[in-house]
Amino acid sequence: VVNRKSLEVLEYDTSEELIGKNWFDICLPSDITQLLKQGYSKVMSGEMEREEYYENEVITKSGKRKLIYWNNALIKDEAGQIKELFCSGIDITDRKHSEEALIKVKDEFHLLAESMPQIVWVALPDGLNIYLNQQWVDYTGLSLEKSYGTGWIKPFHPDDQKSALDAWQSAITNNTAYSTECRIRQKDGDYFWWLVRAVPVLDKKGKIIKWFGTCTDIQNIKETAIALLK
Repeated sequence: VVNRKSLEVLEYDTSEELIGKNWFDICLPSDITQLLKQGYSKVMSGEMEREEYYENEVITKSGKRKLIYWNNALIKDEAGQIKELFCSGIDITDRKHSEEALIKVKDEFHLLAESMPQIVWVALPDGLNIYLNQQWVDYTGLSLEKSYGTGWIKPFHPDDQKSALDAWQSAITNNTAYSTECRIRQKDGDYFWWLVRAVPVLDKKGKIIKWFGTCTDIQNIKETAIALLK
């Protein structure tokens, strides 16, 4: 027995195209057919219990490969003998592709962020930090664990912390870009000037999803500006 959704996923027009046919030969890729046949045989003979949840690929009528997440149940008679194997599945092909694409994007972002000469960071909508690249650790000497959340403010000069936090809160409240100049302590204890910027990533409704930010060393620019004023 196959339901209408099964026909839709497998791209068949009528149930007669599948009923009475060998599922392994028609709907399963050749590279996993033998393995699944062995498992099925052991389950139906009572030699082993069938996994309740698992996933594997199937082949559609047009030759496409789709990934199905299965939920199985053994149906037994009054004597406890296995009569049938009931299977229901969900097509998770698109979801799997999206997950793989997301992983690839994350990997590419990390590769880019770690190769940048600037300090790169990411924060949640409420401003809590969730990512800092190695440049931050190398410069401040702080571990990532101590820098996440609100820990990023620790190496800021005491005289610059309030203005930096006020500007940050204003950006969060108004969904605007964040920008501030401040002194950040190097791991040897000296303070140098940095330009800290961030832009919000918004969803379709204009709500902040996360923040992407950078810290750029402007010490030389500050020193030049001071020298010109003298």
